[in-house]
Amino acid sequence: VSLRQIQYFLSIAETGSITQAAERLYIAQPVLSKKMMALEEEIGLPLFARDGRTVQLTQTGIYLYDRWKKLLADYERDLTEASRMQRFLMNRFSIGCFPVLNTGAFLYPFLEKLTGRFPELEIKVKRQNPALLLEDIQSKELDMAFILETDMPEGQDCFEVKEVSRCPLVAAVHEDNPLFGFETITYGDLNGQDLLFCLPEKNPQKHSGLHQLCVEHQVEAASVRYVNSDVTTVVQVSMGHGVTLGPKLFYPEYTPKVKLIPMRTEDLRIMAVWNKRDIAEVKERIRSLFR
Repeated sequence: VSLRQIQYFLSIAETGSITQAAERLYIAQPVLSKKMMALEEEIGLPLFARDGRTVQLTQTGIYLYDRWKKLLADYERDLTEASRMQRFLMNRFSIGCFPVLNTGAFLYPFLEKLTGRFPELEIKVKRQNPALLLEDIQSKELDMAFILETDMPEGQDCFEVKEVSRCPLVAAVHEDNPLFGFETITYGDLNGQDLLFCLPEKNPQKHSGLHQLCVEHQVEAASVRYVNSDVTTVVQVSMGHGVTLGPKLFYPEYTPKVKLIPMRTEDLRIMAVWNKRDIAEVKERIRSLFR
């Protein structure tokens, strides 16, 4: 049985339809039907119970689906690990960071230390939103990334993390807001305010990390509204439409009619994140930088 036959079988099993599987695989439906009939003849076992346009797995098919699904996952993992080892041997190292991070000020000392220990290293820096950074770490497209602690997902055990820095949490306030005269504020000062937050990537139903901080501190907001980006939150504040929270490094030093007020005794941690299931050589290289 070839790997391609296994891929075809898994696709049909997962869609429950030869037609849908053919569309997913970009092949003609009659061709896929013939290939599955040939597979059943080759192994001498019925895999599908056909009922009009739908197909269901037989007990034999269910057993082989579980086994072959794991086989294909192992195969893909082995290819990924071989690719990672090749990149390591070629002295390539990729780092991700969230878009608003000041890469010059923040990353330069880190990169200087990295190249000091590994002079032959070819370094690539990628800027994108935290959800995509974490996806790239899981798929091992990135060796490591820097993200805010509020962007770390809950309940995932595939990451290793280490705090590397802290940045002040600030409230962006319009000049007509009563809070504008404050030098520092507390979560209690946000009671009765219209709060603005950036829409969380990947899961719009879940609170953003910053919104969750307000929930945990029992802030009773007049309203909570989500917008599409951190830039939009500041634009809305500058128009007098509410208050937003964020790391100070999110915002420009000067925005007309807007004041950045530090949250009293509140900093956000910047975390270095990498894949705990990566090859040992890459993990050791990363850990050595924080000793």
